[in-house]
Amino acid sequence: MVMRRSIVRSIILAAVLSTSGAAVLPHGHTPALMHAAQQAALADPDPLTSSSDRFFRLAHVYTFELNIDAADFARMAPKNGGGRGMGGFGGAEPGGSGYTKVPAQLRFDGRDWGTIAIRYKGNSSYRGARSDLKRSIKLDFNAGARHRRFFGMSRLNLNNNAFDASQMRETLAYDVFRRAGVPAPRTAFARVFITVPGQYQREYAGVFTVVEQIDQAFFRTRWKHKVGVLLKPEGLSGLPDLGGDWNSYAESYSSKIAARAGDAQRFMAFVHFADHSSDKEFAAHIGDYLDVDEFLRFLAVEVVTVNSDSPLAMNHNYYLTVRPGSGKVVWVPWDMNMAFGGFRVGEVDLSLYHASAPGMFPLADRVLSVPAM
Repeated sequence: MVMRRSIVRSIILAAVLSTSGAAVLPHGHTPALMHAAQQAALADPDPLTSSSDRFFRLAHVYTFELNIDAADFARMAPKNGGGRGMGGFGGAEPGGSGYTKVPAQLRFDGRDWGTIAIRYKGNSSYRGARSDLKRSIKLDFNAGARHRRFFGMSRLNLNNNAFDASQMRETLAYDVFRRAGVPAPRTAFARVFITVPGQYQREYAGVFTVVEQIDQAFFRTRWKHKVGVLLKPEGLSGLPDLGGDWNSYAESYSSKIAARAGDAQRFMAFVHFADHSSDKEFAAHIGDYLDVDEFLRFLAVEVVTVNSDSPLAMNHNYYLTVRPGSGKVVWVPWDMNMAFGGFRVGEVDLSLYHASAPGMFPLADRVLSVPAM
């Protein structure tokens, strides 16, 4: 228990230092040189020409202003509640969000950007929004001028931090994942203002966490390559073997891209092996299909951040891909707004050795049953 508390204290201290801008001076760097470097880094970057590395600055708060036509604003809210797969969006198309995408005009940090497309996003965060204006929003920069990029990205997420008075859960949790060597989104903060003619005039919606989208740009930034498979299962129990037809997987596992044949075959082989191999075969060869070290780090951080709104207890909030080069399946975390014990009371002492609810995460159970792992 003492070691656990020490780990948690170290995580919080590291996160606070990184978000506050505190740093140890590198060897040979004087305060004057560091100040000059910091001033250069803080110069306002151009979103048309700058990379995502320049955007994700934790010590800076951006300003996003959205101007939405009144008729389009009225179409954004679904008629039958909200939250795909959780009581809303009956009959929504497979893999779809259930939310209507509409055009909007964006002004970013005082600069007119032009037309983008926006839609609401989220399940409980949508229903738990404190107002119509404080709902989570996905921004799509492809609208108006295809292939136009915002800091090299085509999409971003403005998350409303519903149920999180600290406004910090997602930022801290993703930071811990990245420090643990797990590919995880980067974050920033933004003040959001919304104009709807006749209803709102530059109305302050609040502070949002800006979360990096998990897409091809995400993987090119980290691995220098696109991926051939990208899946985001929702409500899928375990990793069911659906046979040798990729179309069945694309629908049930919610494929986000057009899969490359080799990567699709590789993923189906992984699922078949995970579901049907003997315990001896599994222990000897799971590492041929799964990046086991990455998976264990993913699992450990889900536990240490007490994020049970995840595969630990719910069948959602993760992505799956096949890493280029290795051909191994990698797990990517998503939607950390309930981390640090925000989902259910009484889950603050999860176990690294029995990480998930009984029967909820069969792959974790099999991996953790191998003594060497």
